[in-house]
Amino acid sequence: MPTKSFFNLEDEKKNVLLRSAICEFSLLPYDKVSVFKIAKNAGISRSAFYYYFKDKEDIYHYIVGLVFEKLAGQLKETKEQNDVFTLGMAFFTQAAKLKGTEWEALVQQLIANMKSNDAAKLLRQMEACAAQTYFSYLKGGLENLNISSETDFLELSFLLISSVIYALRSYLMEGESFSAAEGKLERMFEMIRHGVLK
Repeated sequence: MPTKSFFNLEDEKKNVLLRSAICEFSLLPYDKVSVFKIAKNAGISRSAFYYYFKDKEDIYHYIVGLVFEKLAGQLKETKEQNDVFTLGMAFFTQAAKLKGTEWEALVQQLIANMKSNDAAKLLRQMEACAAQTYFSYLKGGLENLNISSETDFLELSFLLISSVIYALRSYLMEGESFSAAEGKLERMFEMIRHGVLK
C-alpha cells in the first residue's frame, strides 16, 4: 500500500510514477524490474521512491489492484444476474477486451508473473471489493449453490479465479482465439458447477 505521502502528491506526479512502474512491469518479468529504473524514468531519486512505496512488491500489488479495480468497475453491469459463474465469465470478457490496448502488455506480464498464492491475493482483493459493495450483490445468489460456509464460497471463488486466469493466459499469451478460450472457460465452469462424476 502506498504511503500517505504518495496520496498527497499532485495527480500529475502520481501518474508519472505509476506510468513509469506500469511501463517497467509491462516490459519485464517481475524479478527483472528494478526500483532504480522506475524511479529514474519517473524523474525521482531511488530514495524518493521509498518515500512513496515500501518496495517493489508494494507498487506491484498497488498496480495489480488498479487493474482489478478497472475490471471490477466494469462488472457492475452484470449484478442483476446475481451468479458467480456469470460474474466469472464477465470478468474474463472484460479482461480479454484489454487485448490491443495499452493495458495488454501489463496484463500479460501480471499473468506470467503469477505464482500459486497470487490467486489467493486476488481473492483477498475481491473480498475487499465486496466490503466496498462491488460484489455484495452475490450474497443473494448463494442460495442457488451448495455452499454451507463462507470458506466454501472462498474456495469456490479460488477455483473460478484460477479458471479465468488459465483462459486469459490461453487468449492473451498463447494465441488461442477468444471463442476457443471462452469455450474452454465455459467447460471448466460446467465441471465446477456439475462435477465430473457420472
